[in-house]
Amino acid sequence: MHILVNLNPREGTLISISISYLMLTFAILSQSLLLV
Repeated sequence: MHILVNLNPREGTLISISISYLMLTFAILSQSLLLV
């Protein structure tokens, strides 16, 4: 996460948001796989 400091605030925010979406999607997919 220290790499985001070198980027612009806007780019760092976009990257952190995309990472959050990826983690959320992965959590939903893993839960749905467990339910199957």
